[in-house]
Amino acid sequence: MDKKDTPVNGLSLDEAVHWKDLFAPDEQKPVNKSNTVDLMPDRFVAWRNASIENPLNQWDINTGPLSWNDVALSASVHPECETEARSWISRLMGYIPMTTICQPNMPFMQALIHQYQNDLIDGGTFIDEIIIQVTQIKNRDMIRNGWLDDNFEREALFNQYETYLVQYKDAARERHCRMLQSEPDLICSIPGELLIRELFVPKDHEPPVGEDFHAADFKAATITRYRERYWYEGPESANESQELFAFILSLRKQSMDD
Repeated sequence: MDKKDTPVNGLSLDEAVHWKDLFAPDEQKPVNKSNTVDLMPDRFVAWRNASIENPLNQWDINTGPLSWNDVALSASVHPECETEARSWISRLMGYIPMTTICQPNMPFMQALIHQYQNDLIDGGTFIDEIIIQVTQIKNRDMIRNGWLDDNFEREALFNQYETYLVQYKDAARERHCRMLQSEPDLICSIPGELLIRELFVPKDHEPPVGEDFHAADFKAATITRYRERYWYEGPESANESQELFAFILSLRKQSMDD
């Protein structure tokens, strides 16, 4: 069986989830064979190959602030597709990381969307390529923003767990476990649970947090699952994992069916 056709179980789902079952029929339309335009220009092939070989940084030479080269590149490569590219990031991750995290992948994603919208690539190829790009964004968000490195000793991590917005400790833990459909080890879930606690803090002109999952819930889930993979299976497993995308898509599919 081809790797891209392998069923994905998501996170503690009862049944296997197949990638192509999670997308609408119009996202799997066939390529227009009568169109003879170059399907994948050389420079985009180079970007794609570089991104696979170096999944954390891709072609982004900046390790800190936003690269203006990336901004200029995005502005010149089908900028009309930027909103759609951000929509795909949100759809697969449940949230959109900061611009410095997403920007290196935006030109290629925008080019992919343009090709797909003009029937230059089929839906299956489009989805496979988009998932590669969003996986890199996920990895970059986890590593560059310090969600893997605790920045303090384990004792300090657990101390923060017992002191930071502690009045929301149980509620945040229950909410996180309900979303993940499992009870993760605290050493993996504390950073995500601390993030969820902030959802419960009353805010002016905003209603209290409800039962529906928030972008912060999806980010917390990403943090916890990435840490689990990294600590228990190694960095390669954490960086290659796409199971959370299938899980998020299946959650949304289930909510639409209910």
